[in-house]
Amino acid sequence: MSEVLREELEVVRAIYCREGECQIDDTVNSPTLVVRLQREPHLTPLVTVTMQFSSLYPEQPPTISCQCEDRLLSRKLVTCLTELSLQLQGSAMVCEILSQAQEILNQQGSIEQAKEAREQFFRTTPENLGGTMVSPRGRRKKRQPS
Repeated sequence: MSEVLREELEVVRAIYCREGECQIDDTVNSPTLVVRLQREPHLTPLVTVTMQFSSLYPEQPPTISCQCEDRLLSRKLVTCLTELSLQLQGSAMVCEILSQAQEILNQQGSIEQAKEAREQFFRTTPENLGGTMVSPRGRRKKRQPS
């Protein structure tokens, strides 16, 4: 393992290992980093990001995999983080990848909150309350109670 990678993994360990959110196995030929990320403000881990590094080819970006309940989110994370790892070289690569993963996770949370707000809005529209609605041609008509 290169000295740069070793130093960066120590930084990651200091940031993420506080509450058992991170595991680093550097005893094998392919060091592996496993980090459990959670969306703010949720308390349970939502995504597990695994990065496997090559000791034989330290300049190669890590192999990245993600596990979560939402398969689409998992695929999106793997795609984005793999592209990012190909662009980055040298120091701070691992930290940047994890920061990007957290940002995507938080954005996904915002999208889900917006969907929930939208669904809540449509559950309480005037149509559902027996109010008036505008027809597609612009004429108002009284909603008949069902």
